[in-house]
Amino acid sequence: MATDPSTLIIAANNAIRHVKEHLDLGAYNQPSELFSRGPIRMARSLHAQVVGTRDQILPELRQLQPVAQGLPEDRRNLIMIEVWARNALKMRAGNCALQAAVAFQYLRMRERVFPLEYMQFATKDHAFVVLGRPADTDISRFWEWSRNAVVCDPWRNSAGYATSLALWHRQTEVSVLTRLDS
Repeated sequence: MATDPSTLIIAANNAIRHVKEHLDLGAYNQPSELFSRGPIRMARSLHAQVVGTRDQILPELRQLQPVAQGLPEDRRNLIMIEVWARNALKMRAGNCALQAAVAFQYLRMRERVFPLEYMQFATKDHAFVVLGRPADTDISRFWEWSRNAVVCDPWRNSAGYATSLALWHRQTEVSVLTRLDS
């Protein structure tokens, strides 16, 4: 059940803090981290993600493929997000997709905030989490559902009303990889 937006923003900020604490190598593709963390840490993040994807994420997803094959797409995507989150925590690094996966799992398991959606832009390579979008709203009508929903974007280190996506990324066309209502 959705909570008021101010409570959702607090939960989203808690998730961002959790991501930043546990993925201390950060993202290798976040320009602001070049100045705050330095090029060596960004290189370590890149290395951790390349090796972790090759040695942990892809083998685990391949192993789960026979089980996931018969499941609906949103359930397969949920399994993928769980794998990404678990391995991002081991790697201590992640770009937007992995950071959003860790935030999604945190909000799901620790904050127990629902409805909860893992989203990405339809025409831009970026992932984030949305909290509180009513199920009966049309995802293609951004201006209607984004007013009271909250976005959690750990890669950008930002949480706020989902309308902020239009300002932060100049994009409003999104797709939902998975949604949890409880």
